[in-house]
Amino acid sequence: MGSFMGQQFIAEHGDALAGAIFSGSNGAPAAILPLGRLVARFERWRLGPRGHSAILVQMIFGEYNKPFRPARTDFDWLSRDPAEVDKYIADPLCGFPFTTQLAIDLLDALGPIAQDATIARVPKALPLYIFSGARDPVGANLQGLIDAYRRAGLETAAKIYPDARHETLNEINRDDVTADLIAWLNKVVG
Repeated sequence: MGSFMGQQFIAEHGDALAGAIFSGSNGAPAAILPLGRLVARFERWRLGPRGHSAILVQMIFGEYNKPFRPARTDFDWLSRDPAEVDKYIADPLCGFPFTTQLAIDLLDALGPIAQDATIARVPKALPLYIFSGARDPVGANLQGLIDAYRRAGLETAAKIYPDARHETLNEINRDDVTADLIAWLNKVVG
């Protein structure tokens, strides 16, 4: 979710940055976004803003693990490294049940960040590095994000790692991912 906030941030404050990095992000929201926003508002009405909705969890995260069935855990979509998945599950700050209001806030934010007008506000001189796993269910439309930034004339480097999943810095090939990231950083700010 941080990459979505980052996309909005570079449109509003990109001139204060030497570069921006997005991992496991995506581009234009799915056509189903308006329906999701409607369902989220109904669930907030039904459960309250701090309520927890199994419907919203299924709607937002439910499909992510499907490509990895039979799955060992509900979070196998994060990484091929079982130890990293187990650390995520054990961390009380990860995998928390989000509220109906958080679902609304997230879904409301997704539409505007993918609009051409928002992307046009990103400074043309801001170097961008976008990377993801080829099997990242969140990044299913990563190429859409890369293409949108390039169409806007932004300097966009990108790397997609075969077979990797969502958290590429916690993947079994993390050394390669880290080396590529450091190389980009050295080129941009070195």
